[in-house]
Amino acid sequence: MKSILVCRETDPRETRVAMIPDDIKKLIGMGFSFKVVSGAGVKSGFSDADYEKAGAAVIAKEQDGYDCEIVLRIMKPENADGLKPDTLHLSYLDPFNEKALLREFADKKIQAVSLEMIPRTTLAQKMDVQSSQTSLAGYV
Repeated sequence: MKSILVCRETDPRETRVAMIPDDIKKLIGMGFSFKVVSGAGVKSGFSDADYEKAGAAVIAKEQDGYDCEIVLRIMKPENADGLKPDTLHLSYLDPFNEKALLREFADKKIQAVSLEMIPRTTLAQKMDVQSSQTSLAGYV
């Protein structure tokens, strides 16, 4: 069973959350387990109780979930402190400007997917974060 950590965003302007309770519930049914940092979904309208009801464990601080194999967040982390080797980290990473962070990931053998680098193609549309955000911005 793969374990996934959903981080709380630290930027006060960021209102998104990396995973919503409905999707967690579906993935738990597929054999994943989840830890969600307390308050991670509040700005998106999801309470800790919503995540617990979906089957996730709510934890007090991000570091309590660094034993997970997959780490999800929206914005890039400050550093890779505490993440274990072979962790898969998914977020925006700004790879052209954050070379030091990517080098730290590589030195610690942390696998990383920079979500903004997924191409805007039909084949990758379900993973393409730019298209979904552009679509939402259009609605607003």
